[in-house]
Amino acid sequence: MLAILVPFLILMLASIIFVVTTTRGILQHTVENDIRLYIQQVNDNFTKQLNTLYNLNMLLVSDEDFVGRLSRELPPEGTYEAAVQRIELEEKLENSSIVTTYSLSNVDNGSLLERIYLFRDTDTYFKAIFRNRGAFERDFDVLFASIYESRRTPARTENIGIRDGVLWYAFDFSDPDTGEILGTLLYQMNIGALTTIPDSILDYENALWQIGLEDGSVLLSSGGPQVDFPGMSSQDMRSQQVGGAAYLANHYYIPQFGLTLSLLVPQSQMQQTVTRSILTYLAILVLIAILVLILCLVMIARIMYPLRDLRQGIRQLEQGNLQAKLPSYRDAEFQELSNVFNAMTNQISHLVNDIYQKQLLVTQAELRALQSQMNPHFIFNVLNTISIQAQMNGDEKVSQMVYSLSQLMQDSIIKRGEEKVTLAQELEYARFYVSLQNDRFDGKIHYQVNCADPSLLQCYIPKLTLQPLIENAVVHGLEPKYGDGHLAVNIYRTGTSLFVDVIDDGVGFTPGPENLNASEIELSAASGHRQIGLANSNRILRHFYGIGYGLSIVSAPGCGCRVTLHIPVDTDGQGGTHNV
Repeated sequence: MLAILVPFLILMLASIIFVVTTTRGILQHTVENDIRLYIQQVNDNFTKQLNTLYNLNMLLVSDEDFVGRLSRELPPEGTYEAAVQRIELEEKLENSSIVTTYSLSNVDNGSLLERIYLFRDTDTYFKAIFRNRGAFERDFDVLFASIYESRRTPARTENIGIRDGVLWYAFDFSDPDTGEILGTLLYQMNIGALTTIPDSILDYENALWQIGLEDGSVLLSSGGPQVDFPGMSSQDMRSQQVGGAAYLANHYYIPQFGLTLSLLVPQSQMQQTVTRSILTYLAILVLIAILVLILCLVMIARIMYPLRDLRQGIRQLEQGNLQAKLPSYRDAEFQELSNVFNAMTNQISHLVNDIYQKQLLVTQAELRALQSQMNPHFIFNVLNTISIQAQMNGDEKVSQMVYSLSQLMQDSIIKRGEEKVTLAQELEYARFYVSLQNDRFDGKIHYQVNCADPSLLQCYIPKLTLQPLIENAVVHGLEPKYGDGHLAVNIYRTGTSLFVDVIDDGVGFTPGPENLNASEIELSAASGHRQIGLANSNRILRHFYGIGYGLSIVSAPGCGCRVTLHIPVDTDGQGGTHNV
């Protein structure tokens, strides 16, 4: 393949070099002249817009009637004469022929002139509005009054700027005969109309423009890196480096406003025309190269595609697809490779499935052992309670206790086929248990269940995981306590998690380090009777739902105890079963 392609590529490269070197000079000179002409047109349009505004200044200064009205003493504010004077001066601004002509020009992009303010002093001003008249007119009055005040400061002599997103230009209005300053003209210019003109150079990719002031600061720009401009510059085209790239730059100074318009087009644009000129030649060469490559690929396809199949099969194995197989091949060597690969995947699949099934059986057996351990433990406590009560008195209370016991045995022992029950059923088991214990302690236990969302009572929970928590609170928390005790079960939901708090105000205890983290809790029977139920409940929850779920304990001597059961919300009795 290399023997065929290398000579061909050398010939194609030599042809490209010849075409580029013979046409580059002519085309580059032509493109450079085109860009110069384009930039000059942008300069002319930009200057024409601003000169129209400058001509407006000259027209107003030369209007003898307008100057005469401003030269005279203005009537006191609030008088009829002052109102008439204001109307006449503002009509002069609005009805001036140059203002009317200018406000209607360039309608596609909007008028450059939006407002004219003529300030005699901070409190006396006249205005004409050409665009965007609206409810926020008072805000513009305040803004331009602040601009006028700032220009009266000796240190502030700028005549153009941007404040609060408004582009303004100032012109001190003087009496042409005496030179006395009669007021200040403040113009609001439409930024969009002004920037549309230099924006046209952005048709060139990565082109830049800036409008800068004489102090070197940037008034407006197209964004990107800042361009250093020489201030009062000639209109000569020059090469300039900006951000590490070479540009063809033009800096056009407008003395009437003290602005410099900088236009920069990447010199790489000159190469585009050259590139277009050789596209046809390159297309022919590429077509020939494609035909050669097709011939080469046909020659090597019969050798390469078995290796491609092998690579895809290995990737499928990495992604867990143990059924990945290679097809049959006519070549004996590749067929042998296919047979070995297929036998390997069959063996891996068999081993994985065998280990998984064994682990699942072990987990199910352990779960049944845990639940069967809890039932005798619970029945022992209940029978012990009935025995003590029967010895103390022989009234109807014993009959009621035996009834409660029978209900408990029916639900917890006879219904062995169920691994999960609803939370409502589990609370019913707990109610029977608390009822038996209350008969024993003459009603000293005050029991309540709090559930703001009744629908949570229909969620499923592993059978006999809540009752050991109730038993632990009664036997080890409330029974040793002097006087009445309170036991509460709070049920709530957070996101996809269901929480059940079992809270008592009993004697409490000091949890060991193994009690503090529900994801690490592993209690043992050797640590005492009081923890058998908690340990079994936690291990059952771990088997059903995996790490991250289970029990957490908060307690202290004399401060009661809170055991929180945390499981995912399970509304169909299937979620999370046998997760290890």
